[in-house]
Amino acid sequence: MGPLFRPMKPDGSGLVRRHLDRKTPWRLVKKYCRAAGIDPDRLGGRGIGIPSLRKTAINDAIRNGATLHEVREFAGHADIRTTELYFVRQEEDAEVAARRIHIRVTGRKGE
Repeated sequence: MGPLFRPMKPDGSGLVRRHLDRKTPWRLVKKYCRAAGIDPDRLGGRGIGIPSLRKTAINDAIRNGATLHEVREFAGHADIRTTELYFVRQEEDAEVAARRIHIRVTGRKGE
């Protein structure tokens, strides 16, 4: 699989199989904030940054069907407990899990 965020090859033909340096993602966040009319100098105080984007990516992946093991791998975590720390469980997550269990146990939907 490889790192979640990877640099492009110099000729633009694909991705390099290594992590981006620590400054590149932050430069990209600032670039897109400016394009959206958000002052990047205020980002830290507003809770927007690389950790919050990482948390969002992990939560979105899980909520869209990725398993914790798949997410652990693309996030580059050695231990699945680290991935679990990023995942914010919500009431609807429990409802979805309950429906999945019911479907597996009974073999029927919606009963």
